[in-house]
Amino acid sequence: MSGKTTFASQFENAYIISTDGNAEYSFEPDKILRVRNYKELNDALEKVRKIKPDWLIVDTTSYLIDYLRFYWCDKNGVEHESEIAYKGYTMLRSFLWETIVRIANDYCDNVMFISHEQEIIEKNKFGREISKFQPVFEEKLRDQMSGLMAIIARTVKSIGEDGTAKYELHISHTDDEFGGSRLAIKETAIPLTKKAFDDNFIISSKKFDAEKIMTGETKVEDTYAKKDEAPKRKSIIG
Repeated sequence: MSGKTTFASQFENAYIISTDGNAEYSFEPDKILRVRNYKELNDALEKVRKIKPDWLIVDTTSYLIDYLRFYWCDKNGVEHESEIAYKGYTMLRSFLWETIVRIANDYCDNVMFISHEQEIIEKNKFGREISKFQPVFEEKLRDQMSGLMAIIARTVKSIGEDGTAKYELHISHTDDEFGGSRLAIKETAIPLTKKAFDDNFIISSKKFDAEKIMTGETKVEDTYAKKDEAPKRKSIIG
């Protein structure tokens, strides 16, 4: 356990769509929306529309995608998308993507998608095998989802020499981690707390407008709280 759900519970007025039942250990019961199928998902989203929370958490996205796939296959009278020749998987992926976009855009201004991770063994450009950690769902959908996100981060638990557990949030895209931020940040590895997360942004809340930044109307540099805090551009080789 690396603390993903516990971290999410620290966000103000957050409600959680729980697909695995683990939210009960971190969230108040009245803020948990239990989802085990497509109908329960739509019911939960309508509740979110009425409640208007500050944050909506989806935990976990990988289980949600499974439930969406079960619904799609049942609706189309198949057990697997491959039974629909040539276009089954394309049709399924379109349905998954449309549903993810709907969750991200239609019910709450701030949405956090939580996923389990998988370890992939790849070779870097020097031929050395490396372990890469990334969300545990299909690559094309993962890449599509990354385009929706302002921040992609990984929670990491490590054990010190004294046996004490250390929890961190990694916000970087490296040889072994999938992640990054569209917004300027001070550090790429921070303590796994909401305060550290908030304090890590080099932005002014008065200047920050996510929609203008995403459309290119405003440059990220224009949102810095202080010009001397602007991060230096770095090039990394190897």
